[in-house]
Amino acid sequence: MIAAACGDGAAEPGVSDTATATTVATATPTPTPTPRRATIGLLDDASVDVDQPAPDFLLNVLGGGALRLSDFRGKTVVLNFWASWCEPCRREMPDFQELWEERGPGGPDDLVILAVNLTPTDTRAAATAFVEEFDLTFPIMFDTPRGEVARGYGVQALPATFFIDRNGIVRTTALGTVSGPLIEVGVADADTAGGTYE
Repeated sequence: MIAAACGDGAAEPGVSDTATATTVATATPTPTPTPRRATIGLLDDASVDVDQPAPDFLLNVLGGGALRLSDFRGKTVVLNFWASWCEPCRREMPDFQELWEERGPGGPDDLVILAVNLTPTDTRAAATAFVEEFDLTFPIMFDTPRGEVARGYGVQALPATFFIDRNGIVRTTALGTVSGPLIEVGVADADTAGGTYE
């Protein structure tokens, strides 16, 4: 499978047929197992590697205030990069909201979902309408005007998701739409690999 997702980068080969993208061309299919502790799809060479620390950042949040990634040490974090114009982003958001309602604040795990809007390619009005349309209640953050956080994570196409353990280590990454079951695999891997918060 060759996936270009919603980004402006060139098409890149995917490593799993479980991630979907906007543009798909055929290639010789290769069966692949459900990925664990691996990248689903490909990110830029400057991307954060699996088993490496997630770069910290401080971003403004829809509704006011700001959040820093490191504020959530001790919790499993699902970090998603999205835009309102991205069709695959639209498909996965209901699954993120369902997970948030099941495991977010007050849930058994106090899981954190942080959704970073790719601000340089979107407008706040469109992002706000998107959030209202899907009735999203997890934190929605806005990248810097130059997209510095997305670039720091090597995001070249959307959606892109990073599963971060309790110690701030990236355990799984995904490029393209992730469904509920695939989200659960990433979360379970981050939960398991995170062990005890140090």
